[in-house]
Amino acid sequence: MSNIRRFRTAAVLVTALAFAMPAVAFAAPGDAAAQKGERGKKGERGKHRKGERGKHKGERNFPIEGEKFMTHVNARITKMESRMNKRLEKSDLPDEKKAAIKADFAKGSAAVRAEAKKVAADGKVTKEEAKAFREKVREVRKAAHEKYGKKGRKGAKNGKRGKRGERGKRGNRA
Repeated sequence: MSNIRRFRTAAVLVTALAFAMPAVAFAAPGDAAAQKGERGKKGERGKHRKGERGKHKGERNFPIEGEKFMTHVNARITKMESRMNKRLEKSDLPDEKKAAIKADFAKGSAAVRAEAKKVAADGKVTKEEAKAFREKVREVRKAAHEKYGKKGRKGAKNGKRGKRGERGKRGNRA
């Protein structure tokens, strides 16, 4: 492309932007807000679908009902169990080791469910009780990771995650 063409292209762009910018600045502010605020059937502007939870997106209102808390805990355990089973099916571990992992998971999930029942026994779970419960869950998880290691990921060594195995990011450059 010649220098004249480059100059002409740049001049056209500058001229177009020079006329477009004031047009945007002088647009009526109500029109853009009205167009942006339209949501259709799902809801009104300013109301979030998760607005009943609390001030912020991920914040839950406490105290929470005991039954609802147990439902959350059981759903979470079921989800983790299905993920574990899927990963064990893909792995090449011996069947004895897989059975031991599943048995330890069952023991850990029983301990977590017992702790959840204890927390939800009075019918309400406060924020402090939920924090203490999470700490106990982390202890159970940490014990399992220490026993079996977190080496299920491809290329993981020394507890670090990696996707490219031992090659590293750029491969063998020696």
